[in-house]
Amino acid sequence: MQNRNTKKHFFTFTVSLVIITMVLASCSLKRPESRAPLTSATGIEKDFFATKVVNPKTGKVEYKGKKFMCGWAPVAEIGMYAKEISYHNVIQNWHCNVVFTFNHDHSKLIGKLVNPSYPGNMEQWTTAIEIPILKNYTREFKKDDYGRITNEIVEDETRDHPSARPLMDLDFENINMKEIGYEESIYGIKASQNIEDIEINTKDSFIGFTVAYTSTFYGNLFETKYRYNFLEMKTNEKFESTPWHEKNASHFNALHILGKKVEGASSAFFAAHWDKTKSHNVYLIGFPPKYYDIAVEAINDFNELFKKEISDKDHPITHDLFIPVRGDHLKNSFDLRYTSIRWIDDFEKSLNAPLGIGTALADRITGEILWGGVTLWGGMIDYIINSAAPNLDLNANIPESNGLNWLSKIKNNAFSFNYNLTFPPTLDTNIKSKFYDAFLNSANNKSTFKNSKLIFDNIDQKAAALSSEDLQEFLSAQTNALIHHHHDQIKEFQGFNFNDYFKNLIGNRSNIANVMQADHSSLNNHELMAQHLDMAQKRLNSPICVISTEDVIADIIIAKEKGNFDTEKAMKTFVKDVILHEFGHMIGLGHNMAENILPTVSAVMDLNIHPPKVDTDHAEYKELDNLKKIMQSEKTKYTVPKKYWEKLEKAAIKDMTNYSTVMGYKNSRTDIIHQELDEIKPGPADTQVLRYLYNQQYATYKYGEEDFRYYQVPANGQIPVLAPHNIKDRQSRFVSYFPSCTDFEATFDTSPLCKRWDRGYDIKTLAEDYLLTIDSMRASKLIAKSELKGARSVYRLENYLYGFNLEHMGRLRLFYDYMRDTFKEEIESISHDVDALKMFSRDCMKEKTTEMENELLKKLFGQNPQLKELCQVNKKIVDKLGTYMAKDGRDFTKMDYKNKTAPGGISFGDADPNWVQLNGTFQILTDLPFKLVALNTLTLSQPYAYLYGWMLEMDNYSHENGGFLYSSLYPNEFSSAIKNAVEKNLQFGTDGEKTILKKTALSLGYFLQRGSWERANDKFRFPKPTFLEKIANQTLFDFSYVAILLTAVKMEGNNAPPNRYSHFTGTMLDIYSGKETPAGEIFVLPDSSIIVKGAANTIINPFTKIKFYNDTQAFVWAYKISFDSDDNDDVSSESVKNVFPGMVNNALDTCLNGKDGKQNGLKRFFNKPANPEVQELLASSDEYVGFKILPDIALSTAFQNDFKASIKDNYKRFITKYPDHELIEKTCFEALNGIGLTSASAGAISGFWMPGMRGYIEE
Repeated sequence: MQNRNTKKHFFTFTVSLVIITMVLASCSLKRPESRAPLTSATGIEKDFFATKVVNPKTGKVEYKGKKFMCGWAPVAEIGMYAKEISYHNVIQNWHCNVVFTFNHDHSKLIGKLVNPSYPGNMEQWTTAIEIPILKNYTREFKKDDYGRITNEIVEDETRDHPSARPLMDLDFENINMKEIGYEESIYGIKASQNIEDIEINTKDSFIGFTVAYTSTFYGNLFETKYRYNFLEMKTNEKFESTPWHEKNASHFNALHILGKKVEGASSAFFAAHWDKTKSHNVYLIGFPPKYYDIAVEAINDFNELFKKEISDKDHPITHDLFIPVRGDHLKNSFDLRYTSIRWIDDFEKSLNAPLGIGTALADRITGEILWGGVTLWGGMIDYIINSAAPNLDLNANIPESNGLNWLSKIKNNAFSFNYNLTFPPTLDTNIKSKFYDAFLNSANNKSTFKNSKLIFDNIDQKAAALSSEDLQEFLSAQTNALIHHHHDQIKEFQGFNFNDYFKNLIGNRSNIANVMQADHSSLNNHELMAQHLDMAQKRLNSPICVISTEDVIADIIIAKEKGNFDTEKAMKTFVKDVILHEFGHMIGLGHNMAENILPTVSAVMDLNIHPPKVDTDHAEYKELDNLKKIMQSEKTKYTVPKKYWEKLEKAAIKDMTNYSTVMGYKNSRTDIIHQELDEIKPGPADTQVLRYLYNQQYATYKYGEEDFRYYQVPANGQIPVLAPHNIKDRQSRFVSYFPSCTDFEATFDTSPLCKRWDRGYDIKTLAEDYLLTIDSMRASKLIAKSELKGARSVYRLENYLYGFNLEHMGRLRLFYDYMRDTFKEEIESISHDVDALKMFSRDCMKEKTTEMENELLKKLFGQNPQLKELCQVNKKIVDKLGTYMAKDGRDFTKMDYKNKTAPGGISFGDADPNWVQLNGTFQILTDLPFKLVALNTLTLSQPYAYLYGWMLEMDNYSHENGGFLYSSLYPNEFSSAIKNAVEKNLQFGTDGEKTILKKTALSLGYFLQRGSWERANDKFRFPKPTFLEKIANQTLFDFSYVAILLTAVKMEGNNAPPNRYSHFTGTMLDIYSGKETPAGEIFVLPDSSIIVKGAANTIINPFTKIKFYNDTQAFVWAYKISFDSDDNDDVSSESVKNVFPGMVNNALDTCLNGKDGKQNGLKRFFNKPANPEVQELLASSDEYVGFKILPDIALSTAFQNDFKASIKDNYKRFITKYPDHELIEKTCFEALNGIGLTSASAGAISGFWMPGMRGYIEE
């Protein structure tokens, strides 16, 4: 199955952009349309499509085609995919103008798309539609045999050339829609031979018909009908077009941009708008009574804006441009004869749609908008508001046919991490000769085997000609045991597929096989990323109002709990805001995703002005540089008149309900929770854009004046930096617009000020609200509310949380890259001062400069307050990411598998069975979407845009100027986050739980390697040996196999029984280096395994049991994990390495010392000399009597069994003496298990698969 976002395929000219645009920018709904009665397509006058004219060159009468506005929209959708990819009643094209003509023999009626670049040359135009002509004829009264005229009318097909016959019959059954429908090659979608509801209205010069589409690929899952309209249009030669220049998009976003090629290559653009000299009816269709007045009010708000703010002495507007009219009587809700706003309350149709879509059709020659349509999906709007209202049961309002309820609108994002661990290269079993040498030369064994001689055979395999053949056999057996163990672990490693495993973790259980190829999961797969980027480019800059229903409901629940939620009020304000937004699209306004950003100097320069960072002689850049100086010269921090910024600032500080335009994607709290209905109106930024579109004026401002002053736009359409040259105070009067950014910039731009659905008004408040939003999502989603259990698909919810966090944490990451790029030179000034780098995050948190410790940083932050603020913001972000990683959440969703329902029977018709509870209902969701995404964000060396389930590279930071690591400027916070992530994601059995290596800890190695300094460009910016390497070393461990050589110590005391030994001492023999080091305290467990309490910064994990090789010496294989630490270094003090000694001690503490301070552990009993007060130790039941080790134990199985029996006997005595001690199997064996977990974690951090690791992974 293909990715759903690629399913739509529309015609190849500008229409394709239109449809794509609508997918992202709409908010509409529709009701099922009544079918018009079939009307005959016979007897059509050719004058309907063309006018007879005399060719001045030939003197012959010819047909000159008339121009028609054209559009098509789905009016019926049957099947899952038809419903998902077709927005009911929404026009699927932009600005379609067709001129009809005939072929040479009048056998076809041909519609050609108007090409404004070749207005007089139809040969350059693309054919959009062909309708076969069945016959051309003349109607006349029949004559009888005597030549007399009768009353019978006949159709004469023989007289004159077909072109001279005025009537025709059209063959709609064989219509060929080349550029205005689906292509048959895409998913087998094709038009059927069933054309319905043909309407030809000569009075209105209108033709409409319905075409059915089916798919051989999807079968009955895709059946849809499209309504096609053609309405004659005439170009208004008096219409005043508005020139447009692409650089104007820095200031604002005009939606409908048309244009033509000039001089063969370059393009000339103009921005479409309505004729402001007359009124236009807007038909309101399907509105519930309580919302009809709100729609009228929203339209009239724009009317008042035109009359009060757009109108001036040169452009007077005294009338209402748009007249709201009831339209429920209209036969077809999609009809190019009637500009309309359509409300669709059908919940099922609303499921797969955005909240609204605003569309328009314009004359491609002049840019005059002639028709507009807004669709509102009221079913979804009403549902998301009422779903969380007091005392409402969500399940009661979910139609049974809806398998995934409203969450089915969320796409199945197929994102996966490209996990890859390796087996430690230092764990190598090609060590036979090294082992023999080291063993024989060890301190303990030199005297034992002093007569040994080494013999070499011809294949360079070493064997020992020892004093005993048994010892040689023993060493060979131990070597083979290690090799077999090693190979078994390799098999375990190879049998564990990380990619597949982690794909399952993120909820991708099925669905999109071709997307889930292994090579598709890598962020560095540039080919695939480019493919998605191309798709994203096509789908952005669109007029859709998409609002996150998840965020809305979360905000409603919060408001409800606070007791300040009014359902009716919220619904009305929400509806009005959506109408204003979509109506704004219809009249020419594009999106502005910076609607909530205050117009400060820094924000406007960042989003609108983009002053150059380097010196240049280019005139335009010089003016931009001068503008920067003008803006920074005043004491005020704003770039617009006080009457505007004062109101915005007041609302921002009060409750962050400020907005400069209705064309943004507001955070849901802005409308739903705080504002009154009459406060929701078009903003001052909307006024500026409309004055440009309708008056051809641009805004300027001079500090100290009360309002903007507008001037005429130059003929080329480019807004100047300053006022016109003939203005005396030009050098102090600069272009002034509110902060602005487009859809594409909101997804791929470098500024954190430009994002959808954000809440806040500057850097600090935006970041804080992102963190608050993530926290609120985590609190509201992980634990299933009683009314939500079973109401959602678990996998969809898990997937949604991954997508939510990838998007929001990805936005948080951008604050860091923005800081590094904006203050590149300033940061470079401290880049070689290691002390300044280490104290960067600490000093910026000091309120006063005098409190800072580093002199360089005092100067740096004193001169750059915005850098200081960004430093503070990013410190909070890094700390918070670490907090998410260390949360005590679940790796797997907790399910109630008994509470399940499997639909029975076979479903027919247009109903979808509910399979949500097939496997049970969830109780607590997995926390991995928060943990892993936080880890991903913290370790990446570049930001990303999350789109369609993928992390997409942001071009601005995906080259040599990017590659920034959090660890470079936040080394302490970074190291602390990794340390806490490890500490909180290892579950030790000593706490009564299973011993588990949780997924976050398991994932660390992959993420740390991917974000290593060797792979980031910070390696060229900061000192390597003294700084970057030191940070990296905090997660660096050494791994090796070691042989633990044990020596039994004879039990002391006069009462000690014969052949009894109190304990073992030992040394660790590193088989690679041959070095021998003390092993620390050693305790024997009931099964002859041992616990070794290693030296500082060493973890010893034995994995074989005691094997004797002479009377008092024995042997055990173990893994050794060692590391260095520097207690005097700030970074080292936060190192994850500092966690491991504590982990090992904690794992051993209950076993060795006892629980809760009772001092009843192994140390209290074992490894002691004989008790001098007890004469007959062996006869006692609770005294330690030592281990029985008889001479020749290495050669005698019976003696070895005696040794094992003595161990068990002592443990019985131990339990008798300390009956309140927990079962030894639960404490000491779990202690040993805990050491294994710790060593596995150390391996995972280093990117290695440690032997035995799989035993700790919950699957």
